Amino acid sequence: MMKNLDWKIAFSVLFFLCLSGSAEATQVHGNWEGLTSHLIAHLIFFASLIYLCLRLYQGRTSVHSGWSWIFLSAFLFAVWNVQTFYVHVYREYLSPYAFTGLEHNLAVGFQVHSLPALLYYFGRFDHVLFLSALLCLLYGIRFMLHNDGELS
Repeated sequence: MMKNLDWKIAFSVLFFLCLSGSAEATQVHGNWEGLTSHLIAHLIFFASLIYLCLRLYQGRTSVHSGWSWIFLSAFLFAVWNVQTFYVHVYREYLSPYAFTGLEHNLAVGFQVHSLPALLYYFGRFDHVLFLSALLCLLYGIRFMLHNDGELS
């Protein structure tokens, strides 16, 4: 009976995916109020990650424990927050002429004219840091789950 239910769920998901339209992975923060509250959230997240890193460092967790992966994850998330904060702020000061070509109302090119613009360009690849941090978090949790008693 369970196999029959799995097929129904898979078919339903596939059916609704085929019905969906295009999705644009772009988020606009709107006016300054939206961006400001978003940046405050980045600062709070950054502060909590630094606190977690300090607590884990002071606890002197074993290098071969899952907590070392959690520490690395928190550190990478903190770096990601700094990178993303910079990109959000610098984007507001960029000239609209720095972006070239339009496809579906989205810019497809970017002209690098200074070092801050180059940092902005590479900062747009924030998903690399974010995914790395998520994988470290996953690995740390899996390590702790497979070694009973380490969570305490």
